[in-house]
Amino acid sequence: MFKVIEVFQDKHTGQPYRVGDIFEGDSKRTAELVKAGYLEKVAEEPVVVPDDPADKE
Repeated sequence: MFKVIEVFQDKHTGQPYRVGDIFEGDSKRTAELVKAGYLEKVAEEPVVVPDDPADKE
């Protein structure tokens, strides 16, 4: 997953991206955008599901 760190408009889709948006694309395109300074890779956090108190009874 990649986070937008610089405003840009995708040259392939025309879609604008703002700082903080999440960008998902193929590895070649994301590599281009990271190198150009538009994206940064963010660690994907595991989803934590809280324990259900009813399960402990």
